[in-house]
Amino acid sequence: MSDRMKSLQQIIPNNVRLVSISVDPEYDNPSVMSEYASKYSNNSENWFFLTGELSAIHNLARNVFKIALQKEDSSAPDAGVIHSTYFILVDQNGKIRNYYSIEDQLLEQKITNDIKLLSKSIN
Repeated sequence: MSDRMKSLQQIIPNNVRLVSISVDPEYDNPSVMSEYASKYSNNSENWFFLTGELSAIHNLARNVFKIALQKEDSSAPDAGVIHSTYFILVDQNGKIRNYYSIEDQLLEQKITNDIKLLSKSIN
């Protein structure tokens, strides 16, 4: 997901914000998140890496973003960590505008098109 987000960062307008939320807050302390950000992000002004209490993250996923979380493959190094497989476009008022599957080969194109449409409706 971070690789796809990195490619998005390179093509979206500077006024669009990207947010990555840790799903493993026991490991992802602020220092780890900062290191992760420097590995993936070209611009810390528009991509934010967040962490918090696990219960708050799960609540956000289920009750705000309305997404199901799924367990990683048990052979993965972070087995048992719960992830979402969707990017979510949220407008400046906090309204969810669309969901995009990480599996979609046209993900970047679809998101950038929707961002353009959204910015036209704002202006």
